[in-house]
Amino acid sequence: MLTGHLTFNKAATKQLKEDFMSLTVTDLAVSKLKEYLSQNNIESALRVALMQGG
Repeated sequence: MLTGHLTFNKAATKQLKEDFMSLTVTDLAVSKLKEYLSQNNIESALRVALMQGG
């Protein structure tokens, strides 16, 4: 397990946020995630949102 923290400057933080926001998730990835959450009886806000098409 990692301990401690990472420090980013403002430019790096902004770029990281932009990269994350432009992440593309395929239909297959969503399908596999839904399947995993269902098979493992994981009830979460994420699963509810996915099951409702969000």
